[in-house]
Amino acid sequence: MATGPFLNLPAYYARADTARAAIEIAQSLVEAESANSTALSFGAGFRSGERTRVRMQILYPVIRRDGYYNHGFGDLMISSEIRIVSDTMRVSGLFLRGEMRIPTGSASRWPYAGESLDGGAGLEFRRLSETFEFRCSATYILVGKKAEEESYRSDNYALAGVLLGVKPFDALSVDFSAFAQYFRNGDFREVYLIGAGTRLRGGLDLRVCGGMDNGESFERVWNSIVQVAITWRFPSGTKRTPGPEGPDAGGEPFEAPPTGLPPENTTP
Repeated sequence: MATGPFLNLPAYYARADTARAAIEIAQSLVEAESANSTALSFGAGFRSGERTRVRMQILYPVIRRDGYYNHGFGDLMISSEIRIVSDTMRVSGLFLRGEMRIPTGSASRWPYAGESLDGGAGLEFRRLSETFEFRCSATYILVGKKAEEESYRSDNYALAGVLLGVKPFDALSVDFSAFAQYFRNGDFREVYLIGAGTRLRGGLDLRVCGGMDNGESFERVWNSIVQVAITWRFPSGTKRTPGPEGPDAGGEPFEAPPTGLPPENTTP
């Protein structure tokens, strides 16, 4: 009776940095009203040009329901962001978000698949510093296959989200996020999440997130969730530029920081 498909909200806000590409692998333990499940998600994000980022996620759930297991691939989720205005590092500012859900799984694996092509767009504003992170977004999604049945429900919806994060230590970040989902048929859903992440060696990041889905039983997609995720950032190349006296002058050449950006676009 859950309203709308599984959105993988713990990973809704993509990482904001200057990396050119990253791979994300996560495992979610989901407690629902009538079924428990484990969902693996595999994602890849990359920067296309100077203004656009694209991210793809595919789900593989294992659902335990009524004494049997149902497993297989869920839907493919594609999101993109286009920079409207930002700082020189292109991590803070206003961005145009695009969302698409491609039906690649059977509806028997609801809510991880719905056999419906959904898509929409919206805006995201974010402000990041060395110790603080703020994000807010609003999108509207058109559902290709509307349904209001006993087994599941689906309709067009607007999704609003906000995230507040702090970095008390260099290697630790903590954040709280909340989402509100407004459906055209009048249904309403709200989700609260808290997460923590740390940066490991070798370009790896570890993140743990937990949360609860609030609302009536027919509105909740799940009751509670715990997600553990690992992100690997592709090593960015370094570019050597000659010093002020030319390549033949003594001393070591300058090595740009490994941000994946040209030296002229970086800030100290």
